[in-house]
Amino acid sequence: MSRCGRLRTKRNNILAHGAGARAPALRLHKSYAVAGRAVSALQPLDLTIEAGEVFGIIGHSGAGKSTLIRMINRLEEPSGGRLLIAGEDVTALEPEGLRALRRRIGMIFQHFNLLSSRTVAGNVAFPLELAGTPKAEIDARVAELLQTVGLQAHADKYPAQLSGGQKQRVGIARALATRPQILLCDEATSALDPQTTASVLALLSKINRELGLTIVLITHEMDVIRRVCDRVAVLDAGQLVETGPVTKVFLHPQHPTTRRFVSESEQVDEGTLHRDFDAVGGRVVRLTFLGADTYEPLLGSVARQTGVDYNILSGRIDRIKDTPYGQLIVALVGGDQSAAQAAFVAAGVHWADIGQATIDTLLMLAGSLPLTLAIGLPLGVLLYLFGAPQLKRRPVAYGVLALVVNLLRSVPFIILMIVLIPVTLFMMGTSLGVRGAIVPLVIGAAPFYARLVETALREVDRGVIEATQAMGATTWQLVTRVLLPEARPGLIAGATVTTVALIGFTAMGGAIGSGGLGDLAFRDGYQRSHTDVALVTVVLLLVLVQLLQMLGDRLVAHYSRR
Repeated sequence: MSRCGRLRTKRNNILAHGAGARAPALRLHKSYAVAGRAVSALQPLDLTIEAGEVFGIIGHSGAGKSTLIRMINRLEEPSGGRLLIAGEDVTALEPEGLRALRRRIGMIFQHFNLLSSRTVAGNVAFPLELAGTPKAEIDARVAELLQTVGLQAHADKYPAQLSGGQKQRVGIARALATRPQILLCDEATSALDPQTTASVLALLSKINRELGLTIVLITHEMDVIRRVCDRVAVLDAGQLVETGPVTKVFLHPQHPTTRRFVSESEQVDEGTLHRDFDAVGGRVVRLTFLGADTYEPLLGSVARQTGVDYNILSGRIDRIKDTPYGQLIVALVGGDQSAAQAAFVAAGVHWADIGQATIDTLLMLAGSLPLTLAIGLPLGVLLYLFGAPQLKRRPVAYGVLALVVNLLRSVPFIILMIVLIPVTLFMMGTSLGVRGAIVPLVIGAAPFYARLVETALREVDRGVIEATQAMGATTWQLVTRVLLPEARPGLIAGATVTTVALIGFTAMGGAIGSGGLGDLAFRDGYQRSHTDVALVTVVLLLVLVQLLQMLGDRLVAHYSRR
């Protein structure tokens, strides 16, 4: 059997034995040594790429996307972790095994990286020559590939005689020469004009459909992701911040970085839109249609059924790969708006409103409460120890600590968010959205809880403290064995009060785009006078507070032994 036949048979066997074996599974991280210390370029991440899909990785410059894609074929060596392809750990391969792997992984580069001394045909033939393929088979394969990419008339030209789009098509043909299982695209369209970009993306989609090839591409353009990808991962400052099907991530972005990419691709300034809509009468909502529903006359039919009039403020109809979608921002006026919402939801239309606001509130609470308690408890213990007369009192230390605590407690939360933007950026990588609210929430609430801890500790019977001291207990033993257990009901009550205060703080998170029930009540309930929205959000907040208070009261009753 000829070598060409062996290559074809091997590929057919790979496809026949299940595409899942070809899917890369990554659990990697990467850091560099700078001035004697390790600087992280890519935080530990866990990612699985399905076989046969087009998987996009998007991020701004410096996000770590090039580092990530180059670790798949080990052009970049990971600092740790594992990378499995066809069940084989790529990070453990010796040089010979690594070379064999690279023949199964094609790669397209941002700046083409063609050999200027070779013709178009010579560039495409080069990887086959390195693999030792017979010349007759090389010639046949090159002719086949040049026809695939539409360059058969340019076989004898040199790269300098080609346009940017033609050079990239040569790069694609070269990457496909050895019949790879995976194709890596490193910013393959960033150096091209829009028309050429569209043609290259169409070619990649065709290759994916016809060959069943797994494609992993990186880009900083959401439009590229929208046109060709099945799933996407969003990187921000070396961290994986969001991942999922493109339809979900593009139409319902959760992370602020993703939202910025979507806004940039649609050339829409969300902040300006919201300011414009504040003056619009009616309830403003965003409706998202997907698939066949995009072309259904739902607005008209729902309007007739419910008596609701619609003022279309903004909208677009487009496609995500092969799936049509539509997004409209409309103002609802009059009629039965609750029935209109139910009709849209029943028809599969996404209604961005109270549900997402509830999730945002719970996420902010879940992210900030554990840190608030973890910081506030030891802070409160220190306040008590430095101020307790029966212990080693330290008036100066107590005064300084109390001043800091009181200062942080006295600053309005909205101002605290603004002042802490540099700190939030450093710690969280962003100062926007739910993640951007965590740091100011913690710094605003931890001093509040610390004072409650101090008060609870002061309620502990002094006689018990003296008895413990008489037994020769250390300060650590006194705190951990006596003060904290004896003050447990008060500590739990303080934690409950702090949790309720955090819910109040989240209402101001809309200033940095974190959303939440309080922000929705203010924007729709107060600014636009939508009493139904205000009523529902207030009821949800009351229910949440009541449930937390009931839980706290039960725990206090359980631990009260007096």
